[in-house]
Amino acid sequence: MEYVIKILLLGLFLLAAFGRNIFISSIFYWSLYPSMLLLIIFYWITKYYVSKRKNNKILNTNIKTSFFVGKVPTNVEEDLKRGRLSVINGEIKLVCRDKKNNYRIEDECKVSDLKSVGFGKVVGIRKGFTLYLKDGSFISYTNFLVCKKRELLFNILGWNKNDK
Repeated sequence: MEYVIKILLLGLFLLAAFGRNIFISSIFYWSLYPSMLLLIIFYWITKYYVSKRKNNKILNTNIKTSFFVGKVPTNVEEDLKRGRLSVINGEIKLVCRDKKNNYRIEDECKVSDLKSVGFGKVVGIRKGFTLYLKDGSFISYTNFLVCKKRELLFNILGWNKNDK
């Protein structure tokens, strides 16, 4: 599916770049841009997005609150791992897609291993949060909505805001 979307995007781009006044009408020409935008959104959804329903099915639970995040890799040459972050039975889990578009669960850490949580810029200009562990390591995630809803993250972790 991803290859079909890539080929369609390439074809629409070439048509928009080289076929403007030659053989297509202006209405069709200007409709190419929203079409390309919709294809890009559809590509992103098929490649990275994990819905709440799929997350609950994979984890075999009924979680009402989870966050779509991008995990910042420790190696700067790698891309973000996009997926849905959930807290289940004191464990923080990330459900994401692999290169073959299959879902997989990554065990991140236990809530009892957390020392603190920090909010701010985590990579470039992207806002997010960082989980600091007791062993001195940390895990960073991008999600600007969590920065605005800190109380929700603390409630999910089972923390009182004044405890940590």
